[in-house]
Amino acid sequence: MKKSLMMTAPALALLAGMLVPQHLVAGARITKCQDADGKWHYGDAAAQECEDSKWTALNARGVVVDEKDVPPTAAELHARKMAAAEERREQARKAKEEAEWQRMLSVYDKEEFIIFARDTRLENLNAMIQVNHDLLKRLRENLEAYQLRSGKKAEAEVIKLQERIAGFERDNVEKTAEKGRVVATYNELLRRFREAKKQIAAKEAAQETAQEATQEATQEAAQ
Repeated sequence: MKKSLMMTAPALALLAGMLVPQHLVAGARITKCQDADGKWHYGDAAAQECEDSKWTALNARGVVVDEKDVPPTAAELHARKMAAAEERREQARKAKEEAEWQRMLSVYDKEEFIIFARDTRLENLNAMIQVNHDLLKRLRENLEAYQLRSGKKAEAEVIKLQERIAGFERDNVEKTAEKGRVVATYNELLRRFREAKKQIAAKEAAQETAQEATQEATQEAAQ
């Protein structure tokens, strides 16, 4: 809520129509205050009404001499604290992620090694998925056989087989998703590796050019 208010100040300043100095405004007493609904407050009531609100201080001529923002509420302070904590966590996460990328880059000397590592992981995942497919085929065949039988033992086996089938199906879904993550991770690693190589090559080329220029300058000076 924004308030308009008047303050007591030295009579000379008011009579002369001068702006009230900042140090006087800061220490002056609020004597009149109008709230956002247009209601006026006077005396001690004005001081209480304006104390925790956004207000604008005017001198005798109606010129703005000071403003004060609304102090933050406890909820707002808590929200700011939580936002700052979340920002710190995000920065820490990014720093950790970047450190992991740098660690992975330091492992590989050649692009071919990165491709080999990617393809090896994908082959392993494909092999595990295929094993699950083979197991699922046999489990489903057993399930069909037990579903044709009657009795509590058969019912118990049906439930057990259904649970195992669901477990292997979930595992295949997870491994398929992991394949996507592997491709994305190693593609990003390849991109970073190639970019790093370009930067190294550019730096070496610049150093070589600088050395050649230095040698030419030395030779010219010797002549």
